[in-house]
Amino acid sequence: MIKQNRNRLLIIIFCVFTLSSCYTTKPVIKLQPDDSEVRWENGKAYIADSVYGVKYEIACIGIQDSQYVFDFHVINHSNKEYVVDPSSFYYRPCDESVQEKGLIKVPALDPEKELSRINKGLPLRGKPLAI
Repeated sequence: MIKQNRNRLLIIIFCVFTLSSCYTTKPVIKLQPDDSEVRWENGKAYIADSVYGVKYEIACIGIQDSQYVFDFHVINHSNKEYVVDPSSFYYRPCDESVQEKGLIKVPALDPEKELSRINKGLPLRGKPLAI
């Protein structure tokens, strides 16, 4: 009986050490705006700029499926009309000294395609509407 308990204890200890050695922590990635004028809203740091009466603000709100998620606002205070196409957005990674790392352009996901993908994954509620 004592030998059985000792064997079980050794197996449990072996499993704990074996399984814990397989676990690795995920790297911590933190994006911080380099601009000194930061506006805080709902716990997110927004930086803003303006060109010819068009103001834009951006904040990194997290990471989802290994993609950065940004909240981007465009406010047109000018008298001209502009078309903003989020599918053409991209960002360039920089190192700590804010030097661009080569000519790497990381494209944003097309919002229309993402919304379509999300809608396809949602279950239908009730009967579809008949027209």
